[in-house]
Amino acid sequence: MNEKNNITFQRTDNLIRKTFINILQNRSFDSIIVQDIIDEANISRNTFYNHYGDKYILAEAIYDELKEALDKYSLNNNEPREKNFTEGFYETFLADYRELIIAVKNINTENMQIEKLISNYFIDGYKRANSHKSAKELEIETCIYGGIISSMVAYCIDGDGNSQIRDINNKAIVDACLYTVGIRDKKDIRKLYKEIEASLPCEQE
Repeated sequence: MNEKNNITFQRTDNLIRKTFINILQNRSFDSIIVQDIIDEANISRNTFYNHYGDKYILAEAIYDELKEALDKYSLNNNEPREKNFTEGFYETFLADYRELIIAVKNINTENMQIEKLISNYFIDGYKRANSHKSAKELEIETCIYGGIISSMVAYCIDGDGNSQIRDINNKAIVDACLYTVGIRDKKDIRKLYKEIEASLPCEQE
């Protein structure tokens, strides 16, 4: 039998990962050494190195676990534009993987940037949903959308975990966007709505 399929091996592996994740909740990746994980998990040095060559390999395993979880989430939500971002992400994915996300964020190496990973998922969805637009339109819209999504991802991850989803609403996004382009008067807003409606593609019957 392959050792990695052994139940005892898997239990120990899960213990090492969980311990590492718990430590990362309060400490930076750079400050953690293998001995910290060994002491916290109450395992021998040989046991740790039987599973992982060093803390970097362990970190990569944690990151890959999160990527796999996001891939599964993506498969169940092929069109992120059809889901409210905060409801779809905050109430499902973030709720289930919050500790893992925070752990990966605290690793934050050049190859492991969780906020960028999650933001790119939504940005790719935006590009797919708006592929009918010109390259120039899509370029600036993706840049704006990416900024909004990145901010929302950071807000959700850095929150205390007890925030109600209704506190993060569409009105905040709309008001911020309108302010950014200098629109504060109701007449200007109504004019903008008409321009938006005229720019929308016609629905196929």
